[in-house]
Amino acid sequence: MVNNAVTSVSIENDKYSFACGVGSFPACSGVTINTANTNTIEFVFNNTALSVVNGASQGITVKNGSLIHIQNVTQPSNTINLAACNTVNGTTGLQCGASVLADFSVTLRHATNNQSCTVTKKGAVLSMVSGALSASAQLDNELNDVALNPVNAVRQIQASTTLNGISTIVSLNFSSTGQFTSAITSSVGGGSPFICVP
Repeated sequence: MVNNAVTSVSIENDKYSFACGVGSFPACSGVTINTANTNTIEFVFNNTALSVVNGASQGITVKNGSLIHIQNVTQPSNTINLAACNTVNGTTGLQCGASVLADFSVTLRHATNNQSCTVTKKGAVLSMVSGALSASAQLDNELNDVALNPVNAVRQIQASTTLNGISTIVSLNFSSTGQFTSAITSSVGGGSPFICVP
């Protein structure tokens, strides 16, 4: 892939196979990738000529179509454990520790440039990585480690870590029905903030 354009394609089933840009076959043109939906990768074909590899007597041209690959996306658990917080006031937990939320890893997309964004909670660490951007913070019972778990409203987990005078905050947001809605990082004193969404 070069500049979001696919340079080689091979499509096959039990009887036929077609390709472009592979081995001695002509280069591919008109194939791009759409990753706007984090649950799928869509290969969009626009007047793309595919040569026969085997099983057919002539190549095919896909005028306007797509192949969609469904990715295995695991939503993080929406169960917030306020018992992992040192102070609980109704539906808000303060000074929360690692067990406030189960471990997970999910691939989202950067809200600005659509690049892949991996959001992970492993042990006490919440992290976000998108291209050259990354941020992490720990749920280690500090004052700004917060959990909001209201009934029928947006839920949030926030971890904060300060190192060398720079505070990094990673926030996870869930809808009232428990669906993951966004991950946001911000920094006080340095770093680049960014947002990842489904």
